[in-house]
Amino acid sequence: MDAGAASVGTEAPLSTLLRKETKVAHRLAEGTRLARAFFTGKLTVARYAEGLARLYPVYAAMEDALRALSADHPLRGFCLPRVFRADAMLADLRYFGVSPEPLRAGAATRYLARVVELTQPVQTLLVAHAYVRYMGDVSGGILAGRVAQRVLRLPSREGLAFFAFEGIPEPDVFRREFRALLDALPRDRAGTRAIVAEANLAFDLNRALADEVWDA
Repeated sequence: MDAGAASVGTEAPLSTLLRKETKVAHRLAEGTRLARAFFTGKLTVARYAEGLARLYPVYAAMEDALRALSADHPLRGFCLPRVFRADAMLADLRYFGVSPEPLRAGAATRYLARVVELTQPVQTLLVAHAYVRYMGDVSGGILAGRVAQRVLRLPSREGLAFFAFEGIPEPDVFRREFRALLDALPRDRAGTRAIVAEANLAFDLNRALADEVWDA
């Protein structure tokens, strides 16, 4: 074992480092004009669907890659179909009559390009993007889902599959299990720092995409 790997045991768990060291980027991503418009009931269905369309290819690329991992890949444990969102997003887009293709040049394209880069082949850094999306989806996403029909003024729950997590009846349990997977991930000190840096980048990419949708 090299010195870097040996030293990782003296650090806080990866899940703790991710939570603490992405706090600023996380707060900025949650505070976009798009997010504020959603929770104040000022977001139009058209703009919501546009944001969903731009995010869909990111989820699809990540989830296709995770599903295809071999049994001995370090990220195999993160193949968690019960939290995957691409199929739900596609169903919502069909309801809204919006196509996820083609992507425009800009923030959405940059976000997708970074995720695709980490899937060919799958690199450990991809876990940072899974952390940012899925932990957020199971936390803020479930909260948002409780008010989505009202704030978007939809006649029913149709179009809101993104917020439905039938396979996760206990979100707290899922989050604990996800953190345990993170903490068990083989890595050295440099790898840990790289994952934290990638998570900050993922939050920045999400914020840029949200700003792009709002300004469109």
